[in-house]
Amino acid sequence: MTINKLEKSKHELMGQKYISVNNMASYCMVTRTTVSRWIHEKKIPAFRLPGGHFRVTVIDFKRFLERYGMPISDDLLD
Repeated sequence: MTINKLEKSKHELMGQKYISVNNMASYCMVTRTTVSRWIHEKKIPAFRLPGGHFRVTVIDFKRFLERYGMPISDDLLD
C-alpha cells in the first residue's frame, strides 16, 4: 500500500485516526469477509457507523498486527 493511498484511507474524528474494513483487508492481503469475521470474533475492536460499515482506530489496528505477528509499515505509524 503506498503512502498516498494509506493517508487517504485513514479518517480522523475527534483526534483519533480510523481505518475501514476495505483498507484493513488490503493491508493484510485478505478479504473483507475475513476482516469482518475478526471483528465479530472480537479479535479487533471496532464500531459500526449508522450505515452499517465498521471502523477501527489505527491504534487498535496496530495492536492487532503486533498481537498476530503481522508486519507494520512505517506508513501506518504516521
